[in-house]
Order: sequence, then structure tokens, then C-alpha cells
Amino acid sequence: MPSSRPSTRTPEPGTGAHTKPAHPAGTAAARAHGGPKPAVAATHLRAAQAAHPAVHAKPPAKAAPAAGPLGLVRHAKADQELLLMPGQLYFGREPASIRTLLGSCVALTLWHPLRRIGGMCHYLLPERQRSTGQLADGRYGDEAITMLLEHLQRAGTRATEYEVHLYGGADTLPDHVAHRT
Repeated sequence: MPSSRPSTRTPEPGTGAHTKPAHPAGTAAARAHGGPKPAVAATHLRAAQAAHPAVHAKPPAKAAPAAGPLGLVRHAKADQELLLMPGQLYFGREPASIRTLLGSCVALTLWHPLRRIGGMCHYLLPERQRSTGQLADGRYGDEAITMLLEHLQRAGTRATEYEVHLYGGADTLPDHVAHRT
């Protein structure tokens, strides 16, 4: 039997829409419509947790990601459209497509037409002074390109076998003093 209480539909990221009561429990409006009081709702939750501890237990903590280059996207699905953010890179054969949005950043794409494998990096700055032992970082062009080259060598290919495209690098400060000669 449908509820007589009005509801609103609000989007929830990644899951479409869900329905929620127009008057959340604990508000004066909810109590006016017969909803539970906050203390009563909390008591019911604690009682349910005590009766069924396995159902209400916190999920196990996720393992910390393995140490590796910063910005490397490790997994993609075959039917996925992968969106790279600044400082990220991907190399492999899985996603249906890889895309990004550029302004002053630069993107480098690689595609091997015979092996149907490729990648992209989206970097912000050309280089940095990296300390010994410091992890490679996809935000810097020299490091991002080096990471891509390492991946294509691991795939048993050479850079000369790829179609390569370079995009971006817009001059977002055309009137900046440093640009004047």
C-alpha cells in the first residue's frame, strides 16, 4: 500500500534516482505526520545492532593502495569511457575510449593500430626538480611520458609503432608580462 506521505525524488550520484520522505525522521514536520522522534529512532537502531551484530557490523577497511607512480589509473573496464583528470595517465587495451578536458594542460595520446593498445597522459607542468626516492608524478610531462614509455615497453612494443597525438597547451595568460619580449 503506498504511503500517504509525499515524497521527493533526488538524484544520487552513480545510482540514478531514489525516493526519500519529504519530512526526514526527527524533524518537527515528521513528528507532526507521525514519524519517530530522534531519540526513539536512535534507540531502535541500537537495539537492531545489538540483536543482529553481523548485519550491522562496519565493513572491513580497504587495503591501502600499493605504492607506485602518482596519477596512474590501474584498472579500466572494456565497456567503460575513461575520463582522465589532470595528472592522471592510463595505458592498456580495456576502456572503450579515453577522454579528458584541457585548458593550459597537455595531453599525449598513443595508439597501436595493429595490437589495439594505447594510452593517454594529461599533465599540467613540463617538469620539476625531483628528489631521490620521490615517486614519479603524472602531473609533470617528463615523468608522465616516461611512465607511458615504460608501459609500452612492458607490452613488448616500441614507441615508433604508435600513432601519437599531442593536444592542449593553451596560453591562458596571453597578456602576462613573462610572455612579452
